[in-house]
Amino acid sequence: MDRFWAECLGASPETYIAAIAEYGEQYIDIAEAALRADDCGLLVIDSLAALVPEAEFDAPSEDQFMALQARMIGRGVRKLKQRMLREMKREHPCTIVFTNQMRKKIGVMFGDPETMSGGHGMFHEFSLILRCVKKALDKKGTDAKYVDVSRTKDMASRHSFSIRKEKMLTL
Repeated sequence: MDRFWAECLGASPETYIAAIAEYGEQYIDIAEAALRADDCGLLVIDSLAALVPEAEFDAPSEDQFMALQARMIGRGVRKLKQRMLREMKREHPCTIVFTNQMRKKIGVMFGDPETMSGGHGMFHEFSLILRCVKKALDKKGTDAKYVDVSRTKDMASRHSFSIRKEKMLTL
């Protein structure tokens, strides 16, 4: 966690807690404990794709674990969602933000070839998905206002955002 970057975004270092764990299940437990705290207003779990299950963490690298990460993330998201609903009933609302990576499915000819690490179950649990995509643009065209002058290449990049509402969270 970059303290300087957090301060530039407006976060006060005295008001947030950064936790580091060894494996994914510990992060879920830490997040649940943070939700139980009465003063937690925002919980950010950075990169679901980087969460490593405990069984995979302790095993040799040649072992294969089919969908182990997806099952761990699915259980964790369901657990945190139920904890969040309980805390909302106690009038301690909290927002949870998960960051993740988009992956490409190989050999998909029809439909959306993109998926998220953690499986399809995540689409059923989240109420809102914000998708940030890096796009290339031309330096000399209409996108010149987005271009960093210090770059030497003819192409620059910007991010486009799309919001997809999955479902409403109800009590």
